[in-house]
Amino acid sequence: MIKIEKILEKECFDIDDTLTDKDSVLRKIAEMAAHCSKLVHIESEKLYESLLQREKLGTTGLGNGIAIPHCVLPDIDEFVLGMLMVPHGIDFDALDGKPVKIFAFIVAPQKRRNDHIRLLSVVAKILGTEPVRKKLLSAKDKDELFEIFSSKFTKLCPIEQQRQFYLFNIIVQNDSDFLDILGLLTELPDTSLTIIEAANASNYLKALPLFMSFWGEGKKRFSKIILATIPKKYSNEALRRIKDIARKNKSQSEIMVVVLDTVYTFGELEY
Repeated sequence: MIKIEKILEKECFDIDDTLTDKDSVLRKIAEMAAHCSKLVHIESEKLYESLLQREKLGTTGLGNGIAIPHCVLPDIDEFVLGMLMVPHGIDFDALDGKPVKIFAFIVAPQKRRNDHIRLLSVVAKILGTEPVRKKLLSAKDKDELFEIFSSKFTKLCPIEQQRQFYLFNIIVQNDSDFLDILGLLTELPDTSLTIIEAANASNYLKALPLFMSFWGEGKKRFSKIILATIPKKYSNEALRRIKDIARKNKSQSEIMVVVLDTVYTFGELEY
């Protein structure tokens, strides 16, 4: 469970317009993180190398002037979340090729993958909103930068764990909808999920003489089932957003959602 009061520290927020390239940004982030109370035992060079290795796997520059550099360490227990703003922008190999001005960074415990994925999703959602980006860029100093971001973050990241769950059975017959729904589920706190490979009924019905004229011999249609335990507190939001995805993609006939109440749940699934 992510604790807001433990994850955000003002020491991990800064504005620096003197940086010139991707490497200098990563080194600056490593130095900032090393000064956080939870990482005082970690050398900044180790943090830099971990961030660099993650970038070699693929850029964390998401586009729209934002990037979320992150790494995992085996010898820490708590998350560090911070932000570096470079007002003039840096070439960070972003997906859209544009300079990056806002860098939210995460140093995560290796043993807490689920929380790491959830935290990445929440931060990406916050920074994916243009009014939020504009407000962050208007910050005059690091204290104001901290206040703006923390106010948004606390609204999306819960302080207390929700113990009551609904079991969502989401049957999807469209790969685009599937990825959109999977993305939104990773944002919901305390949600566990797994994917079941399924088969469209037409794959079998076309083998019956009575129905074979309805389908040709083309490839099998997409079909997957998402099973997710979602805290009851967030169930209405989940349903609303799934419906929004179906309406946006005009695919109401390719999504079915069945919600069941749970009597008892135990454990948590790794992503």
